[in-house]
Amino acid sequence: RFPHPPLHQMDPVSRANTRMIIKRIDQDWYLMLDEILHSGETKSARAKKMLKESLVAATPIFDSQPYFMSEEFALIDCVMAPLLWRLPSIGIELNSVSDEMTRYAHRLFSRKAFKASLSDIEKEMAELPK
Repeated sequence: RFPHPPLHQMDPVSRANTRMIIKRIDQDWYLMLDEILHSGETKSARAKKMLKESLVAATPIFDSQPYFMSEEFALIDCVMAPLLWRLPSIGIELNSVSDEMTRYAHRLFSRKAFKASLSDIEKEMAELPK
C-alpha cells in the first residue's frame, strides 16, 4: 500500500493514541511557542522557560526509539518537526535541551521531504544538517 510506512497507525487504538498525543503537543508545546512569539517580554520569558523544562522532561521519549515512540516515521513526527525547527529562533538551543532530542531532531531535519517543505524564511531560522 502507498504510502509506506503509513503516517497513521493501522489499528484503531494506536490511531486514537496518536490523536491524543498530537492534541497534547498542540495544546501544550505549540501553545507555549505561540505565547513566546506573541506575548510581552515577561510572559514570553516564562513561557520559554516552561517550554524548555517540558521538553527536558520528555527526553526519555526521544531516547528509547528512533522516532516519537515508534521505530518508523509517523504523523507525530510531522507535528514535532516544525516545533523543533523553530526552537533556535526563539533562543532555545536543541543541545541545551538534551542530546537525545538533538539526535531525534536531526533525523527529522535530514529527511528529504522536510528540507523540501521549508520556505526561504524558515531556512534562515536554523541550519539544515548535512
